[in-house]
Amino acid sequence: MLRTDKLSLGASQPSLCKRSTVALVALIATMSAASSVRADVLATATRTNLITGGGTQVVALPLTNNDRSTRLVFSTTVAQQKVVITYNAECQVKGGGFVVVTVNVDGTEADPASGTNFALCTSAPGNASQPVGAVRQSVFIVGTPGTHSVEVDAVLSVASGGWQLDDTSLVVEK
Repeated sequence: MLRTDKLSLGASQPSLCKRSTVALVALIATMSAASSVRADVLATATRTNLITGGGTQVVALPLTNNDRSTRLVFSTTVAQQKVVITYNAECQVKGGGFVVVTVNVDGTEADPASGTNFALCTSAPGNASQPVGAVRQSVFIVGTPGTHSVEVDAVLSVASGGWQLDDTSLVVEK
């Protein structure tokens, strides 16, 4: 049975219009705060041509289709500038192991500085050919303002087998 003596339809409960207005103001305030956080892109490189490698030979990855550039140059304007570097690739391994990818800024490995322990992608079960989209994101504190460069290296974690990277992009942001 519905008890009408316990229902309050009067002014003690905020109206739907008033509650909607408060929710809308809160949403706008949240969106305004979120939009004040942004990243500035310092440099980009893309490549659609296939890159292959194998064994334990380290390869400085070409970053554009002309195969000439293995370094992406960017500039900073303040000391101790934090940059975020994102490398993205379609990745595939045949013959076991995993593709190790390291990101280096001015010759120093960016964080996480995991050496040969960062697997961008691994071989598929039964050695099936199965490319995957993969991302490596790194952070680096650039000590001095000026011109700097980032290089991405790849190597297979085991002596036999091969790997390939395709449709790659590299982005440096601050």
